[in-house]
Amino acid sequence: EVRAVVFPQGEDPDSYSRRVGSQAFQAFLQSQAQDLVTFKAKLLNAESADDPIRRAETIKEIVRTVALVPDMLRRESYIRHAAQLMAADEALLVSELNKNLLLKAQEQRKARERAAQTTTVDLPELEILDQPIAKQEPAVQEIGPAERQKLQEKESLRLLLNYGFHEVEQDFRLFQYILSELDEVELETPVYRRILGIYKEKISEGQVPDTKYFIDHYDGDEIKAAVVELYTNPWEISENWEAKYHIYVPHESEVSGAYGLFQHRAAQAPPAAAAHPRQPTETTKNP
Repeated sequence: EVRAVVFPQGEDPDSYSRRVGSQAFQAFLQSQAQDLVTFKAKLLNAESADDPIRRAETIKEIVRTVALVPDMLRRESYIRHAAQLMAADEALLVSELNKNLLLKAQEQRKARERAAQTTTVDLPELEILDQPIAKQEPAVQEIGPAERQKLQEKESLRLLLNYGFHEVEQDFRLFQYILSELDEVELETPVYRRILGIYKEKISEGQVPDTKYFIDHYDGDEIKAAVVELYTNPWEISENWEAKYHIYVPHESEVSGAYGLFQHRAAQAPPAAAAHPRQPTETTKNP
């Protein structure tokens, strides 16, 4: 943990230590040193107290510092303390923190994608067949773009509600990845659009809602019926996959498996059926 201290005017650590002695110097550090977030909050807050524009920049600067803290519980503690020191709305700081964390997650994901694109793989030589391959009929009935879009939205929300809070990488939770993927997306299914909107709202308030939250708070609403359906796993994988073919398929209860499932489903989405960008609309306020 980085800590900071302000020495008396005209003093630096060496001069002050020589002047007061080692014991007094250590006592000074113990009593005056502050964690970096508190130190910056007090310093910047004093400099921008009478300037609303600088105050807004100060809040953003403090939140950027907090976003660098790897431990989630410490981030929560720092945000609460900073809100008190600056007499600011804690929900506002939490919302700004989530923006920073999502931006960080997007940058990390893009870096991973760039690294994957530069990786070369030796492909096996193609075997030339003497006979043309017979045309095979599809094993399942084709579904239209609208139904495929609804299924993709449903799967995205199911993973979000069931596994969103779980950590899939160090300092990176599944809900951060999914929300970054859906950031510029307007879901077409009305009830799923409502669920996603409520989820984002609770995240901005510092909460990570799960299926229980929606079931408890939306009794008698279409949201509850949809969430109950999202709670169930749509399939069970046959044991023969591992026993007979030696192929291990992770269960969704293993969080990394859920992460991989979402990435796989996003990659498999054809352009016509992929998430549609949000179109600009007039802002209306719900009554």
